[in-house]
Amino acid sequence: MKRKRRQLRIIPLLVTIGLFFSVSAIALGSNNINGTIEYQIITVEKNDTLWSLVEKHHPDYNGKKQKAIYQIRKINHLDNAMLHVGQELKMPLELK
Repeated sequence: MKRKRRQLRIIPLLVTIGLFFSVSAIALGSNNINGTIEYQIITVEKNDTLWSLVEKHHPDYNGKKQKAIYQIRKINHLDNAMLHVGQELKMPLELK
């Protein structure tokens, strides 16, 4: 009898754990089926800024430019928006 009760308590725990991982996977989202971000490598040229690069590579992006800049900084592990001529950046093919 005790064994059956113990088994009945484990089932909700397993369901809860399964739901947690499912919701976490959905919440994280991704840009494609494999969960990877597709990007191109660009080289910073004279007078380039993150703002100008977003305008150049994503002219139809309807989101806020600040959000796009944040995404690019995050992907490239940039502490600030300062760029250097010749620096290579990963530019996402799609911005969210």
